[in-house]
This record gives sequence, structure tokens and C-alpha cells, in this order.
Amino acid sequence: MNVFEGGGEARYVGVRPQLQAGSKGSPKQMSDEPKSDLFKLDEVDRRLEPVTEVLTPPEVLRRQRLRRTIAIVISVLLAAATAWVVHHFVHASAVESAALAAGDTGRASDVREALATLGAGEAPGLRARLEAMLAWAGEGELAVAEAALAAVPDDEGEASERLKAETYVALAQGDLSRASQAAERLIARGTFAAETAHARSLAAFHAGDPARALVEARAASGVREGAPRYTAQVALSAAYAGDVDGALTALEGVDRGAPEVLFARALVLMRARRAGGDEAAAALAAHEASTPRERAWATLVEAWSASLAGERERARGVLMSDTGLLAAPPGDAEHRWRVAEILLRAGDVETARAAIAGLEQVGADPALAGRVRAWLALEGEGPEAALAVLSTVPASPDALLLVGRAHERRGAPAEAAAAYERGAQSEGWAAEGLSAGAALATSQGDRERARTLARRALESTPTHPAHVAIAVAALVPDEAADALGLAEAALARHPDDDRLLVARAEALYALERWDAAREAFAAALAKRPEDVALHAQRGDAARRAGQPGEAREAFDAALARAPTDPLALTGRFLLDVEEHRLDDAATLLDRVAALRDVGDQVWLARARFHVGYGSGLSGMRDVNRAMRERGLRGNAELRVIVAELQLQGELYRPAVGMFEQARRLGADPVEMALAKALAHALDGRGNLSTQQIQVALEGSAVEGGEPAAASHPRLLVVRGRIELNLGRFGAAQRYAERALDARPGDTEASLLLAEALMRTRGDPSAALRAAAGYPRAQPMAFAHLATRAGATPEGCAYAARYLAATGRNAKYADAMQALRERCAAE
Repeated sequence: MNVFEGGGEARYVGVRPQLQAGSKGSPKQMSDEPKSDLFKLDEVDRRLEPVTEVLTPPEVLRRQRLRRTIAIVISVLLAAATAWVVHHFVHASAVESAALAAGDTGRASDVREALATLGAGEAPGLRARLEAMLAWAGEGELAVAEAALAAVPDDEGEASERLKAETYVALAQGDLSRASQAAERLIARGTFAAETAHARSLAAFHAGDPARALVEARAASGVREGAPRYTAQVALSAAYAGDVDGALTALEGVDRGAPEVLFARALVLMRARRAGGDEAAAALAAHEASTPRERAWATLVEAWSASLAGERERARGVLMSDTGLLAAPPGDAEHRWRVAEILLRAGDVETARAAIAGLEQVGADPALAGRVRAWLALEGEGPEAALAVLSTVPASPDALLLVGRAHERRGAPAEAAAAYERGAQSEGWAAEGLSAGAALATSQGDRERARTLARRALESTPTHPAHVAIAVAALVPDEAADALGLAEAALARHPDDDRLLVARAEALYALERWDAAREAFAAALAKRPEDVALHAQRGDAARRAGQPGEAREAFDAALARAPTDPLALTGRFLLDVEEHRLDDAATLLDRVAALRDVGDQVWLARARFHVGYGSGLSGMRDVNRAMRERGLRGNAELRVIVAELQLQGELYRPAVGMFEQARRLGADPVEMALAKALAHALDGRGNLSTQQIQVALEGSAVEGGEPAAASHPRLLVVRGRIELNLGRFGAAQRYAERALDARPGDTEASLLLAEALMRTRGDPSAALRAAAGYPRAQPMAFAHLATRAGATPEGCAYAARYLAATGRNAKYADAMQALRERCAAE
């Protein structure tokens, strides 16, 4: 392109012509040709610049532009492709790293981080597995995991992850059969081979096959060495396979503070009954990264530790907390079986039964399920059913203790003792086995063996509530002071334990500290308000402490719950006899008589009751049986009682002989002389009666004073009887009144007064009713009252009592029989 510039001065700035060699015309020739001013070179401005550009044709320019555009497009495409490739591999690496971290720890945060790396629709199998891991840990919704699993395509590329997800979902659902089937089809492949082995291990573990679970767990740990989650599964599988030391050793090589490691350590130590499990559980519960499943197990380990320490109320309270029974891990059958076992140890049978209601799976520890079923059978169906279940359970120490308990219930103490002894030989079970043996020996009356075993049990557990309570029972009454010391020392550690409160009360009772004992029993009853034995023992302690009102209340509370309880029956009977509430005592007599092995005290009380009630000959038969069956023929008191009943039965001469036998056995000679004097007087033999009065006066004579017997109520009654027999009714009445002054309410004096009044046409009604009162009701008064009442319910009742107290030859027998016949006719 040519450009001219300057004012009239031509300046060429275009392309400079070039002469090429061999061109037509030489320079000279050219100079000779005509010249144009346009091409006069000598007129060209000498200031022209050198040529710097060459003109490019448009076609070339178009081709250049096209080439540049293509290059730019290719560069952009190459850059995009490079960026996509780089992004793809970086993203894939991030997904893989996050998924591996999730598998190594199982932490919810790591699992969610792995899920966050996945794009929409990306890696559906991995997504399903991660969601299922959250559901199994209790951190995610099972429905979400199920939906994610349903979205996984059924192709070979997703098969491994789909099967892992199915395994976790089935475990969370509690479907161990489907979990095992899915795990069986798993084949280790690709980056997540450790997770494949771990899923297989979990399925085998929860299906109760710890040996296979251990093999798979070691495979997972071998692929991802040092990963806490896989190492924890190795430890758990080893412990359940019986290698506790190996389990603990495996846990030494990883972070001891990791939640999954704390979880495994707590369970291993709990299962082995070794110290440290509760500390690991506490640390696990406090860890911010622990899952709901781990927290539920941490709570359970705490409850288990409390139950081993004998703290039943704390164990039950922990289980019923928000993280206990109410927050059981999804699908974890073993957790529910263990909850039931702890509740059984705490004495809560019904809640234990409810905890496993509808549970078909046995879980990771089939032997645990067997023991729980046997225990429930023992409490429900009986010992034979329990032994049948236990025959299918391995002979572990806890199973042996259950066997012993079942044999003890079925009345086979030798077999029970052997089972307890075998159980006590195992690590961690010595105290429990020895204590059970001590309780058995106590119940069998072998107190020496009981004391020996109880002391051995306390060597390692000196304040354990259950063992201390058994030791106290073994030590009383022979070593009641030591027993009380044990109970009080244990109460200092466990002030609210009901067993220790009972043990303390029983020790005080054995020491005959009645006031302290009744207060201690009352404290125990605050914990066990339905305990019949405690009510009865409190009543007996109150009776002995001179608190009849409290005693009666306690006995009645016991009898309302158990009408045939021996201690409550006999205690209430004794109380009624002592307080002369003999009508109440009479309502209990048949039940008391039906008891066996109630002790001599109760037999004596029955005998005293008969005298006080005026039973006469019917009571004498009962007393004679007591003397015969209890070997009490040499008991002077019973001889006296038999003689008194013979007096009531109008067998006067046999009564004289029986009083003499009692005197020879050591009974008070003055009392016996007065008794014989009364028998003679009632028999109408005044001379013999007078002789016995003289014997009594001489036997009670004191130097320089009147004989003590001179003012004795019975002596005054005897003299009044003699006067009555002689027809001196006024004198008889005066003696009766003097006797009543000396002993108000005396029934013998009241009968004498009534008979004197009847002879003098006075009103004997009040005196007769007093004579029919307690103690020492007079059968003759029954006859007089029956005659006066006639064929009325009251008269018939008095007639019946008279006939029961006397024989066919009694003075009023015919009249009373006739009255009863009239009563029957009307």
C-alpha cells in the first residue's frame, strides 16, 4: 500500500523495488529511456525511513485468523480436559480418603464427611453403606439407610458396597439371619477390602460366632493396620472367643482414648469381671464423639459394675435412665439380654422379663441368653425347668451358680453345694460362689461351715451388701456382736441398702437389744414394705420391748399379707396371751396348732392360753400332746398347767396328784400346797384342804411376822370354799370379797362370791361375768351364765364352753347338754 505525505513533497513509504540479477535491461540502458518525473529518484526525499512491513494478502490473513482460532479452541479444550481430569482424580481421591477414614473410626463425623464428598447420584453403593453405618451406630435414621440401599443399582460394580450396606441395615433391624446371608456373599475387592472384612466380622460376631468374627476382624485390621474401629473389633471378638488377655493386648497398640477403643475395653473388662471396665465406660460416655450405641453400652457397663458391687438400686436406676434400657442400640440383641441379666441380679424379675419380651435372636453371646432364660424359668416355672435350660448352656461360673440355686430350690443341698464350690474356683467369681455356699450352709444348720465360707467371701469384698447380709445370717446368734459390726461397716458405704438394714436389725435382735431392733426393722420396712418376715420380726421385737400396740400393728400387717406366717401367728398369739386378750387368741389357736417346729415358747404359751381361757379338759389334751411330742414331761410349769386344767375339768383328785408331781419337779411348794388345798375344797374334803392350808402357812412363815400365805388370794378363796361347803354363806362371801381386795378381778374369788350370793338370793350376774373373764376363766361360771341366759346364742355358747371344759360326770353336764339340745331344736 502506497502512502504520500508532506506538502507537495513526495515521499514514498511503500515497498522498495528490488532489482534482481538477470532482469531485462542494464542500468545504462534504463538510463537512456525516457524518464518520468514520477520516477525521478534523485528528487526523492533523502529522509525516507527503511521499509518495515510487507503487505499480506487477505487470503493469507483469513487463513492466519482461522489457524489462530483453531489453536485457541484447542488450547481451551485441552485446558478444560486437563482441568476435568485433575478434578476427577482429586475428587475421587477425596471420596476415597473420606470413606477410608469413616471405616477406620466409624465416627459419625467421619461418616458424614464422607457422605458430604459424594455428589448427587454418585457412588450409590458407598452412600448406602455410609448411611447404614450411621443407622447401626444410632446416629442416623434406619429409614434413610433403607431408602439408600433400595436406590443402589443391581450391577456388578455396586455389588460389594450394596452387600455391606445390606449387612449393616440387617444388623440395625435385628435380622441376624439376613445380615449373615449378605455377609456370606461379600467378596473383598478394591480400596474398601477392610470394610468388607469388618462387615463379615460384625455379622459373625452378632450371630454368636466369635471365632469366625475374630478371623475376619484380623483380616480387616491387617488391611488397615492401626485403625481403631477394626482393632476394637479384633479385641471384642477375641474376648468373646475366650482370649481376654489377647483382647487387651490388641487394644494396647492403638489410641486408648478413642471412643471405639474405650467401647471395646469396657466390654472386654465387663465380660471378664476385671477392674477398669467402669472407668472406660465413664470415659466413653463423656466422650463428645461417642455414638448413641456406644453411650447405651457405657450405661449398661456402669449398671453391670453396680450390680457386681451389690448395689441393686443403683444398677436398676442406671438402667432405667435416658441412656439405659430406654435407649438400647438398634438391633443389638445382646444388649437386651445383658439388661435382663442385670435386672435379675437386682431382683426385678418382671422388668427383666419385659426387657426381652418378643426377642428371638440370642445375639453375640448365646450363653448369656441361655442363662437369662434359665433364671426366668427358675423364678417362674421352677427349678426343674431351669435345669432343663441350663443343660444346654456351657458350664461357665455364672451358669454354675444358677445350677446351684436351682438344686437348692429343688431340695438337693449336696448338688447345690458342689455347683457353688465349682463356681467359686473361677477368676472373679470366688466371693459370689463362697457367699452362696455360706447361705446354703446356714439354711442347713451347718453354722460352722457357713461362718467359714462367709468370712472367706468377705476377704475380697468386706462391705459387699449381699455378702455381708449372708455373713450376718451365718454369724448370728453365736457371734452377733461381730455380725453387727460387719453390718454397720457396710452400711457406712451403702446406707440405703435394704439387705444391710435387715442384717443390722437381725444382729440387734440376736443381741436382745429390743428397742434398737424394732427401730431397725422399721427402717428396713421403709425399703421393703411388703416383706412379711420384717413385719413379723418388728412385731416380736416390739412385744419383747414392751410396746404391745406397735407389736400388734406389725403382726397384723404380716398376717394381712400371709395368714399362716409362723412368726406372725405365734407372735400375735403370744401377745394376746400375755395381754389376756384370749378371745382373740382363740381365733388363732387352730392355725397355731397346725404349725410345726415352733419352739417350746409357743407350746408353753398355748398351755397358758388354755388355763387363762378356761379350756379345762379340752386344753389338757393339747398340753399332754405337747409334753409327749416335745419331750417336756419333766417341765414343772407344764405339770402345773395340766393340774390347773384338771381343776377346771372338775377332776379334783387327779389334780392333787399332778400338783404334787410339779412340786417334786421344782415348782413352788407354797403355791402347790394352796393349789392342792383348793382342789380338796372343791372336792368337798375340808379336812385335807385345811391340812394343805397349814402346810402353806408353815412354808411361808417369817420370823416375827405373819406368814405370807395368810393374805394370799387363793388361800382366802380356799377358806371361803370351806365356809360355803359348811353352809356359812356370809363368811364365804366375806372371804371372797377379801380375796378380790387382794387381787381385783380374781376369777376364783368372783365365782365364790357369785355362788355365795346365789345361796343368799343376791344378784350374782356381775360376779358370774367376772368369773367367766380372763385370765383363768371358770367353767362353772359358764354353766351358771348358760342357765340364766337360757336357749339364746349367748346361753348356748356358754353351755358349749362348759361341756368342752368338763367331762361327762361334771356337775352341770346333763343340764348343759339339755340346753344345747334346746338350742339345736330352736
